Amino acid sequence: MQNNKYINDYEYEKDTNIQIIVLLDSIKFIGKFAFRNCYNLIRVDISENSLLEKIDGYAFYGCKRLERIYLPKNLTLIGDYAFYGCKRLERIDIPVSLTLIGNYAFYGCINLKSIYIPENVRNIGEYAFYECIRLEEMKISYGLIGLGICVFRGCINLEKIDIPDSVISIGKGAFIMCEKLKSIKLSKNIKLIDDVTFIWCEKLEDIILPIGIERIGIQSFRGCINLEIINIPESIKSIKVGAFYDCKKLKKIELNNNIESIENNTFRGCQNLEIINIPYSVKIINDNAFCDCKNLEKIIINNKNTQISINAFLNCVKLKKISIN
Repeated sequence: MQNNKYINDYEYEKDTNIQIIVLLDSIKFIGKFAFRNCYNLIRVDISENSLLEKIDGYAFYGCKRLERIYLPKNLTLIGDYAFYGCKRLERIDIPVSLTLIGNYAFYGCINLKSIYIPENVRNIGEYAFYECIRLEEMKISYGLIGLGICVFRGCINLEKIDIPDSVISIGKGAFIMCEKLKSIKLSKNIKLIDDVTFIWCEKLEDIILPIGIERIGIQSFRGCINLEIINIPESIKSIKVGAFYDCKKLKKIELNNNIESIENNTFRGCQNLEIINIPYSVKIINDNAFCDCKNLEKIIINNKNTQISINAFLNCVKLKKISIN
């Protein structure tokens, strides 16, 4: 490399002659777009003694033949889109020194199989592991604060993940279409399940909502067809539109006394739901709230002033009894 301390922005962009890079130990910074679309790059050799601190945005974007890169002990930043579309990259070892994984950093790394996130990483950016379709294992250490929007969207082979209690926010759509995700442990310190967080997680069977969550977002569990039971902690004040739409195996749900409305399509298509107890706090049951709950037989409404919209129980063909206490 020409410079002893850094590689400039765009310096080797689209250089299709590069196959192997041997990085000088003195290099501290790899600039933006430095090796973008170096289509024939296979390997980046970085020694344990490397002083490299930052891999900036788009640095290895589109290096579709890149198979191996060692991340040294001084690295603190992986920038936005840094390894976007590195389709042959199978393994990446995140050093303890790292604090930030940028937006779209490993987007489309379809052969990446496992990731360990050490304790100094504070944030994982939006779409960081989008469509890492072979990712099976993700271990996250205590210390992480936030997971970005759609961070694991389309990770169709991810089966289990534990979110440490240090995490205070999980972005919208974080686990969209994680089709094999069966079990997830949530942080005790998150305040909401954001919109479409677990939509179409078809294998999800087990999730415990921690005390402290205040809101379940729009369509957050839609299409979780194997979810059978879910607890609603007393802290939850709002369940948004379509939250449990098409949770076909949902048999039991207990609503708390802080919920004031059941929104449109909230439990639509919950075909195994047989009985529902509407707490006194609920002021209105909106359109299609329980539409197509074909096995719903009994409804208990604990407040005679609760408003029921015309189509709230549309196509509840087995409904035999509504009790108003």
